[in-house]
Amino acid sequence: MGVQIDAKVEVLITQNIITQIPVDVVEPKTSFLNSIQDGESAENICTVTFDNLGNYTVIFELWIKNIGESEYRFSDNYCVLNTKVV
Repeated sequence: MGVQIDAKVEVLITQNIITQIPVDVVEPKTSFLNSIQDGESAENICTVTFDNLGNYTVIFELWIKNIGESEYRFSDNYCVLNTKVV
């Protein structure tokens, strides 16, 4: 049997310049939790809504926790999506 991990993807949105990952100055807009076995994957649909025009950065950060651990830790995996709302 493979190792199971708990995975959390945090979705953050900002109009500020990103100077470091993980981003610690913005509260997550939403997050997704999954328990995953070795070799498995998980998908979630994420809808992002903007209320105002402008330039935005959407950050997806992957946080993981092994079974028995109490805290999630940043996995060094992330995606940055720069977008312009017109």
